[in-house]
Amino acid sequence: MRRRASRSAARLGATISHDRFRFSRLEGRPGFALVIARWWFFEWGHESPGLTYEATLGRVEASSGEVLPVIAVDGDTPLGVAEL
Repeated sequence: MRRRASRSAARLGATISHDRFRFSRLEGRPGFALVIARWWFFEWGHESPGLTYEATLGRVEASSGEVLPVIAVDGDTPLGVAEL
């Protein structure tokens, strides 16, 4: 059975749950920024000559406003990330 959060709950930063994993915001999970930056840098860094892991990490840590990283988590394990 799937559970759905209301749009107002999602805007307020609530965690959206699924039977097997949850979707969560990056805020309040600073260790996840390191994981996300590593994923993004090793997946996409080659497309931007001169881009460093540190710059990628800075972008992830500064994510707010226009871009919202949403993380799929299983307990304390990040499974994936998307930007909305």
